[in-house]
Amino acid sequence: LASGSETSMLRQVKSVVFLSTPAQGASIAGFGSWFSLNPQLKDMEQAHLNTYIQSLEDGWVKLMIDRDQAKARFPRVHCAYETLKAYGVLVVPREMANTRCDGTLQPMPFDHYGVATPTRHDTDPYLWVMSRILVANAEVEERKKAVGLLAKADQLRVSNDYERARAAYMEARSLFKAAEDRLGEAHVLRGLGDLERTLSRNDQARVAYTEARSLFKAAEDRLGEA
Repeated sequence: LASGSETSMLRQVKSVVFLSTPAQGASIAGFGSWFSLNPQLKDMEQAHLNTYIQSLEDGWVKLMIDRDQAKARFPRVHCAYETLKAYGVLVVPREMANTRCDGTLQPMPFDHYGVATPTRHDTDPYLWVMSRILVANAEVEERKKAVGLLAKADQLRVSNDYERARAAYMEARSLFKAAEDRLGEAHVLRGLGDLERTLSRNDQARVAYTEARSLFKAAEDRLGEA
C-alpha cells in the first residue's frame, strides 16, 4: 500500500472471498499457451515459473502481514477451491488456490466454472460465501454496540450511577473480547479503573489499570499505555 489513506480505505473492506483463484497459477495454463497467443495464459503459468504471479502473491502476503501487525481485524479473507474436473481437468486444484487466508481452504464440490456460478441462494457456493460475509458484518455490528456501551458507561460513571456503569463496562468488555479488539478492551478496563478509584477501591482499580496497560502495550498504543 502506498499511503495511509489507502490503508484506511482497505479497512472498510470487511470480507474478501477467493473462489478457485489461481494464486499459484493454473495447472493447465502452460499447456494452453501452446495453442493460444492470449497473454493471460502466460500470466497464469505456475508460480515457480511465473514472476508476475510471484509478485502478486508477495504483495498480497505483505498486505496481510501489515494487517496483522496493525492489529486490524479487516479485511477477513476466505478461500475455496474446486474438487471436480472441468472437461477432464482440475483447472485450479487445492495447491494452486493456496494463498494467505483466514482459516483453512474450503473444498467445494464444483468444477472451475460452477464454483463461481451460484444457482440457488440456499446451496453452495452462494450459501458459503454469504455466510462468510454475514459473519464479518455481525462482527462490525457487535463492535459498534461495544463502542456505544463504553460511551454509555463513561457517562453513567460521570453521573455517579456506578452500578449501571459497571454493568455497561462489563458488557462492552465481553463484546470487545469476543471481537479480539484489544484496544477496545483496554479502554473499557481504564474506565473500570477510574470507576473503582472513584469508589476508593484502590486494589481493584490497580488490577484494572494494570491489565489495561498490558493491552495497550500489546496494541502498541503508547499514549494509552502512558
